[in-house]
Amino acid sequence: MDFVTNNILETPTEEQKKIEPKPKRSRKTVDVSNNVLKQQETTNTIQYELTYENYCKHNLVLRTFKIPELKACARKYHLPVSGAKPFLIERIETVFNKIKKITIIQRVFRGQIVRRMMSLHGPAMKDRSKCSNETDFVTMEPLSEIEDPYFFSYIDDKKFIYGFNITSLISMMKTKPKIVNPYNRDKIEQNTVNDIIALYNITCIVNPDFRKENEPYILRNTLQSNLRSNLQYNRPTYQHNTVLVEPNNNNFIVNYDPVINMSLLADLDTFLRYREIRQIRNKPIDQRIAQLFIVFDQLGNYTNQSWFTSLMYRDYIRLYRCLFDIWYYRGMLTREVKLRLCPFHGPFDGIFSRPIQYNDLSFEQIKMACLIVLENLVYSGIDEDSRKIGAFHALSGLTIVSAQARHALPWLYESVVDSTTITT
Repeated sequence: MDFVTNNILETPTEEQKKIEPKPKRSRKTVDVSNNVLKQQETTNTIQYELTYENYCKHNLVLRTFKIPELKACARKYHLPVSGAKPFLIERIETVFNKIKKITIIQRVFRGQIVRRMMSLHGPAMKDRSKCSNETDFVTMEPLSEIEDPYFFSYIDDKKFIYGFNITSLISMMKTKPKIVNPYNRDKIEQNTVNDIIALYNITCIVNPDFRKENEPYILRNTLQSNLRSNLQYNRPTYQHNTVLVEPNNNNFIVNYDPVINMSLLADLDTFLRYREIRQIRNKPIDQRIAQLFIVFDQLGNYTNQSWFTSLMYRDYIRLYRCLFDIWYYRGMLTREVKLRLCPFHGPFDGIFSRPIQYNDLSFEQIKMACLIVLENLVYSGIDEDSRKIGAFHALSGLTIVSAQARHALPWLYESVVDSTTITT
């Protein structure tokens, strides 16, 4: 009995029967990130906003969400919000699964495009020293300095490899129906031409920075050719100083006549401005230079035409490269700004009737090429502000090659020399 008595629990008193209520745990909302809605201290778990990204990343279970949260998600993805909770869950799961499959398809397809793009760069992409040429035929920049998205190389029938800035090749295609290798005058095979166009257009799709600076290449159709023929009807005859002579054939003269945006000529003021530019190019070269620097001054600058006329042969080569570099790279001009500065065509389009090496250019030819680029930058703007900006870029190039211009306009020189290094 003692053993039993000692092991029997004592009867609780009346005070002990009163069980104190447990304190309620408060629910506290805590902002953890943009995707986190609340943190509950009771379960010590984090509930994320119901999105496709969180659904995949955190393996969310849809049935744990409340109906208002499911409806908010349905609205976000443009789904019907009517019906009970199981129907909402089914709709959301369906669209999430579709997004997942679409993402996989896009990833695989983009990978194929990128691999195709890398193969189109050619055999010298990783080793530029394989190329028989050392510089690009238009920009005259060393192949080693061409950025990867802009580089193209191919091997010809004689097993020689040539490298180019792809924008130079596209510019040549826009002005010449027959594409030839500028270094041996051999015709480039159609398969290689197709690779050039494919690489250029794929890069426009894949590379956002490349797309900002360049437009996709589209072959001219018959309608555009007819419009050009109508525009060229009864056009003025150009004097010798307004054209470029093809190398190794000094008797064959090619007028400077780039492909233009025909739709702009529907506006009368724009048509008159373009006609005025064509009339300026019919004047002797000395008058053109003098008029160009008068316009420089009218746009708020203080200039001297000797900055241009006193340059030597190598200075003109360097000036052409500087202007090209500023327009396409260092100036960081968006496509919209470029269209405001040169709406008719690019400032370098159509200058050379066929690809040539700078060693083949005479003093008069490279001087004329630089003058045409300066005129395009200064005269073509859609309004006075655009022409002022174009003049600034033109003068910036002059400050690189002319000590007098650099001394008179040091701020323009500093604006380009800090962001680029252009060798002689």
